[in-house]
Amino acid sequence: MASPAEIIADLRDVGELLSAQVNAGQSRDEVLENLFNSWAARLLSATKISPKGKAQITNAVQEGPWSASQKKELANVILGTEAASKVAARRPTQKLATPENFITMSAFVKLRGKASRASRMSLLASEMRAIGVSNPDEHLLFRLTQIIALCEDNFEFTQELVWQCMDELQVFIKSVPRPADLPYEQYYPGTPDMLHADLKKHAYGKGPLPVSVDLPELASVLGSAKKRGRPDNKGKTPKIPKWMRAVPEEHRSAIMTALKSTTSESPKGTVPQAPAVSGASGSTHQPSAFTADTFRFQIPTVKPEKKTVKKESSDEEDDAPKGSDSESEENEEPKSILEFEKKMLSARAKAKTRAAKSMKKRPAAASAAVKSVLKKPLACAKAAIIKRIKEAPKTSVSKKPAAKPKLLGLKNAVWKNVHSQIWHKVKNELFKKTGDMEASKQAAARACSRAKAQFLKGTLRL
Repeated sequence: MASPAEIIADLRDVGELLSAQVNAGQSRDEVLENLFNSWAARLLSATKISPKGKAQITNAVQEGPWSASQKKELANVILGTEAASKVAARRPTQKLATPENFITMSAFVKLRGKASRASRMSLLASEMRAIGVSNPDEHLLFRLTQIIALCEDNFEFTQELVWQCMDELQVFIKSVPRPADLPYEQYYPGTPDMLHADLKKHAYGKGPLPVSVDLPELASVLGSAKKRGRPDNKGKTPKIPKWMRAVPEEHRSAIMTALKSTTSESPKGTVPQAPAVSGASGSTHQPSAFTADTFRFQIPTVKPEKKTVKKESSDEEDDAPKGSDSESEENEEPKSILEFEKKMLSARAKAKTRAAKSMKKRPAAASAAVKSVLKKPLACAKAAIIKRIKEAPKTSVSKKPAAKPKLLGLKNAVWKNVHSQIWHKVKNELFKKTGDMEASKQAAARACSRAKAQFLKGTLRL
């Protein structure tokens, strides 16, 4: 059995372990829940601890990254009260990869209809509770959010809205108490026919099981939104990295503030600007990135070789007055990396402008033959053509007789096309009335067999 000192030392390392797991891409809430369960079981097994040791362990728990409810439950475990037995009985989250296969057809019709988002969430929550889901994991909540977005035909969910829908769905699912006689499944199958017998009976009764569906739109309906990676807005002070120990204490706060602002607000592709950091000699410079090597950066003393490039003159440059000030500014050596970068960008922009001007050419003049073709005809020519048309003898045009309903038993009828029309018409009408696709298909087949007999006799009409 571990001593109180060892337990306190391990409790102080929980925060560092949590940060490492979150940086590795894990969910903070899920990692914290797993750590809580493991520590509850460990403290529950540590029974022979003195009251002074329990007090020290309780203080260490209060300093950890636990929530208020978790701190209270861990304190109960340390004290050895009856609430400790409930802590050890926590159930793992339930995992269901394809919840769309467990939703009934009637529920899908309501989800596709005109309903509010809250109504859709409540309907999905009731479908999940019917199959015994009471503690969904993040993947299941994210999948249900994708189904809501698809039923709304909304492809513009923001990241904050996705997390909000996941939280609300979890509240809807946990709002109704779970029946005690239902089995608790941690891993659900992919199709409803493989469900536990009790869950299948509770969800669908004697009715038909939902049909497995394939909805590829679910993979792209939320775009680049993610199910994890929520910001930690609990107001904790950021942990200082190890390389910051080499920075003087009076400059650490300014550098950490600049690091936080650039990582959260600066767009991609831009160079973060840092506040000027003065050294011992009083000179200042602005680094382009915040790393330990950057703060030790020095401007290289080796000067680049100058190459004379013949400058192409443009119209604007010929009109502009030539002065020695502009030439001296261009030929002046940069004092920092940022100035050198600005000069390179400005030179590149001027080169592009000169290239664009040289590419602009006037279109060639049209030839005389083309001009003659494009000319409008004379008014007298138009009048002569119209007069010739009016004086032309009128010929009698034979009119087609009115169409009459034809018997489908004639030779020009094709039974394959007639069969397809009758089958689709009967199937669609019955499906609108009953909603049963299989029964509609069977009735359409029977109608086609009756129509074929009339078709062969020549009495079937369109």
